Amino acid sequence: MTRRRKKLLLALALALLAAGGFAWYWQATRTDRQVSALLDEVREEEPGLVDRWLIKLGLREDRRTRRAFPEVAEDLAKLGPSATSEVIRALRDSDASVRCTAVGALGRLGDARAVKPLIAALKDEDDNVRLYAVDGLLMLGDPRGVEPLIAALKDEKVRCSAAWALGWLGDAR
Repeated sequence: MTRRRKKLLLALALALLAAGGFAWYWQATRTDRQVSALLDEVREEEPGLVDRWLIKLGLREDRRTRRAFPEVAEDLAKLGPSATSEVIRALRDSDASVRCTAVGALGRLGDARAVKPLIAALKDEDDNVRLYAVDGLLMLGDPRGVEPLIAALKDEKVRCSAAWALGWLGDAR
């Protein structure tokens, strides 16, 4: 392959990448972008190859501030119920700190749509995510969380928090 053809392919690939980024940016709501920016603050994983490249070129900033995730969760909660869907999506993130922050924010948002995702988070591989899921279910106070909290009593890492939450919820079971 000639050098000219390689440059042309690289330019085409970059143009397609940029077009996709602009499409996402305009489709995403302002709240979605705010949620994404806040979650990036707690991200522990290194940025991907393209992001590292953009950061080095100064076309994108590294938003990782290392703020504590409870603090960022409070800021997410201040965005209100319109942020709930995007925060729920963050529970699928590969970074445990992002998932912890998302779970903490869901409890503070007070949106009933968060109950099922919080119940699912009780089975997360990360201990902290499971602990924050217990707290989130307690904050929501939804009776649908009682059975999963009872099941969480079998988990050594969250047993004490789950028992405490069940006591506060006051369910006879």
